Amino acid sequence: MGCISHRSGEGTKILSWKGFAAIAGALLVLGAATATFSAVRFAEDRYWVAVVAPEGSSWTLWLPKPNRPVAIQAAPGVRTVASVDTPHGPMFRATGVGNTTIYGSAVRVVTSLDPWDTRPGTDLFLSASEDSTGFWVGRSSEDPAENLSVLGGAYVRVSYLGGNLQCGGGGFQGELREGWTYVPRLFSDCAFIIDGTPWLYVVSPAFLGAGLAVPGKGLRRRKGRPSPPAAG
Repeated sequence: MGCISHRSGEGTKILSWKGFAAIAGALLVLGAATATFSAVRFAEDRYWVAVVAPEGSSWTLWLPKPNRPVAIQAAPGVRTVASVDTPHGPMFRATGVGNTTIYGSAVRVVTSLDPWDTRPGTDLFLSASEDSTGFWVGRSSEDPAENLSVLGGAYVRVSYLGGNLQCGGGGFQGELREGWTYVPRLFSDCAFIIDGTPWLYVVSPAFLGAGLAVPGKGLRRRKGRPSPPAAG
């Protein structure tokens, strides 16, 4: 009977210690994850341009370009899209036929230790703008008399633990004449939601502190248990 009791006591102590270690590990992981996802932000940049042109009409356009690199994709009707230097700065040179859409996206990582600061990651804007009223767009087409218009812009969405932001990087819309046209700027603004929970400076330290304290509590509990009776 003494051997059974001794083994049972040892088994109980080992299981209890493992349980405390598992709880401590989970709290430390939660604390580290909370701190990481509060300080690290994921910024998703978006760019798009819709071209409205007569069916079968071939065109070449010089379009405002985001200051951040984006992976360009194109709907049917777009032949080429390339970055070029122009008198109005860096732009996209696109060729295509008829109505179509050009769009691009990219994801980048930014950091901030201030969860209430809405600026990090939102610095997205378009080239070819001389002031706050519009953007330069260039056109070369088979028939200069045909109607051709564009609608486009850029925006960024920033997400992190405790906040979501979305800001416009500029937009433009207008009819294009042959050569260069200064197209009116569309209104854009920022919208944000911040939940106010102090994840980085209160919640994360609480998890980490609890995770560091649990093993000591488990060790004291183990040392405080009476020794099992010796085998008779």
